[in-house]
Amino acid sequence: MGEARLVDGVPTFFELCKEHKVAVYIISHKTEYASFDETATNLRVAAETWMRKNGFFDIDGLNEVLGGPV
Repeated sequence: MGEARLVDGVPTFFELCKEHKVAVYIISHKTEYASFDETATNLRVAAETWMRKNGFFDIDGLNEVLGGPV
């Protein structure tokens, strides 16, 4: 997950939504661990780490992320 990249156009989509006051919600992993993951990666932590790295929680980032503690 750490190497994942946003699909082209998504940052622009987020910017336009914010500009037009359209709420955007990210629903994050409800599942904490994948059943067949031998590395026992915590999906919630991995998703939160990725979102923080990509500015989702910055002052000008998104302000609603649901699905687990952040």
